[in-house]
Amino acid sequence: MEKKSSSPNILVVSPDAEDSRLDKFLRLQFPALSFGTLQKVLRQSKVRVNGKRAKADARLHVGDTLTLYFSVEGAEVNAQKTAPKKVSAAVREGALREIESAFLFENEAFFVLNKPAGLAVQGGVATRVSLDALLRERGGSAYEPRLTHRLDQDTSGVIVVAKTKETAIYLTNLFKERHVKKTYLALVVGVPAHKKGTWNLPLGKAGGEGKEKMSSNAEDAKEAITHYELLATDGTFSLLRLSPETGRKHQLRAHCAEAGFPILGDGKYGGRKAHPEGRRYALCLHAWRLAFTDATGEARAFEAPLPVPMLQVMDDHHLTLETPSRRTS
Repeated sequence: MEKKSSSPNILVVSPDAEDSRLDKFLRLQFPALSFGTLQKVLRQSKVRVNGKRAKADARLHVGDTLTLYFSVEGAEVNAQKTAPKKVSAAVREGALREIESAFLFENEAFFVLNKPAGLAVQGGVATRVSLDALLRERGGSAYEPRLTHRLDQDTSGVIVVAKTKETAIYLTNLFKERHVKKTYLALVVGVPAHKKGTWNLPLGKAGGEGKEKMSSNAEDAKEAITHYELLATDGTFSLLRLSPETGRKHQLRAHCAEAGFPILGDGKYGGRKAHPEGRRYALCLHAWRLAFTDATGEARAFEAPLPVPMLQVMDDHHLTLETPSRRTS
């Protein structure tokens, strides 16, 4: 049953919802919303897209902002609200300072950051601080930051955020058409038998609601390809360079685990093996490099420095890597 809402909810269309119909997008966000109620709130203009009225069959694009002047029972569990839970001024200001220091590049079309591990890319009900919310606060009225791809909350590294809708659409299509070269670094438990190789394991969602994991045994498994290269090992841990050809959710984490080499600190996929001797590790997965051609035709390449916890493990196990540069060409 519909109930009144004192303040609107805000949703931002993410890359995986590009070109979705408005009504279908809302049904996915609010499973408890009946078809009749959905049609009613649309007719009554209780859903605005970028501040304007929109029909049920309107097509959504990455970065579009939906303002919802309604709520439903149970909707809060499923909606990805962009406004984080209330946090103290000190926490917010500290997060803003951290984001400012994470910038690798910025121009009039987009910016590139070295996302800290532990920071959610997009806000949600259980999220106190998120990258998109912090960037909106930083930008004020100067621009509307628009996500073009995602990194898991506990994954650090290079992320590109558009400043304009046109750039967001362009970059999203680059990722969709696999015209972006992505390179990750991961510390895994164990040693692959071959120095180089490819994991071609289809992945799909498995597990119950709220406990979803990606698995090659899922009924809806889709093509997922990852190329790997062994860079260093001490016989216990190994440093791998991972180059995903596809972009499935949790692809690298699932592929490493299913190959028998879980990423250090990844209890979700590696279980106890990901935390040897009972020691708790942070997820050792880092989006190291990103390369693409921007809308002007200029080739761009970015590298993000490794996070301190990952560097500490590498130092403890005498695993070395040439230090990546902080800036881009």
